[in-house]
Order: sequence, then C-alpha cells, then structure tokens
Amino acid sequence: MEKYKFKDIAYTCSIIEYIVRIKFLPRAEVAKLLGKDNIYDIYYGAEVWHCYTYQATASIFSEKANIPYGIYDFVQRSKVKPLNPRALGNIWAKLAIYIAEKEHIDIIDAIYDVFSNSNIEYELENSKDVDLFKDEKYVQSIYKRGYVDSMNKILSY
Repeated sequence: MEKYKFKDIAYTCSIIEYIVRIKFLPRAEVAKLLGKDNIYDIYYGAEVWHCYTYQATASIFSEKANIPYGIYDFVQRSKVKPLNPRALGNIWAKLAIYIAEKEHIDIIDAIYDVFSNSNIEYELENSKDVDLFKDEKYVQSIYKRGYVDSMNKILSY
C-alpha cells in the first residue's frame, strides 16, 4: 500500500461518493459520466483540491463532466443510514488499492472499477449492517462476486 498515496485515493473516492449523493445517480453511472480523465484530475490534483470543501470539489467536477441530476437517492434507498461519503471513500480507496495490486492495473483504472461494480452498490444499499463494510475482506468478497457474476453472464451467451 506504500507505493500509493492512500490519502489522495481516499479523497478521490470521497469526491465521487459526494457526486453520487448530490446528483442522485448510481455509482456506475457517475463513474462513466465522470470518466477516467476527471478521476485522474481529482487524484493527481488532490493536494490542491483539498483547499476546497468536498462538496465544492464534487460540484466543480460534476459540472465539468456535465453530470445531470437523476432520481436515484442512495441515502433514501438504503435500509439503514449509510456511512458518510468520507468513510466510504476510505473503504473504496482500500478496495481500489487491492484491485490495482491484484489485477496489476493503474490506480485510476482501479478506482473506476470500484465505482463500476454494481454488486457493491446493491450490497451497500441492502445491507442491514453497514459496519460490515469496514472489513476489507468483506468488501473484497463483494467485488470478487461481482466480477465472477459478470464473467458468468458473458460465458453463458
């Protein structure tokens, strides 16, 4: 984990999580609309962006990427009160580092993968115990299951 700037990865993931909440869109859609170039800009400019509030940075990037408002209210849909965006940002950052190391991919691609995994969205929304998400192994297993589910769908055609 030392070769990665955990603080900057967590910040980037937190900004994406804020965009999910202010734009009322699923994480996968926000990742797609934001694109890897903007994720790159958030990550590599994190030291500068820290001068702004999380909400301000999320607004700046959602406007830059022309992200529209949706009707998906993650907070309302969740069975229990979800963790705040910064706490989830730390969780997603650990998962992104895990993915980057396991798949031997760039950290930007790994962050994009974290937010594109619909299993994570579904599990988080339907969880009755959000504290489970603080366990790295639990989150990794959700990610792996999503990957396996996607591969099974592809192979079944």
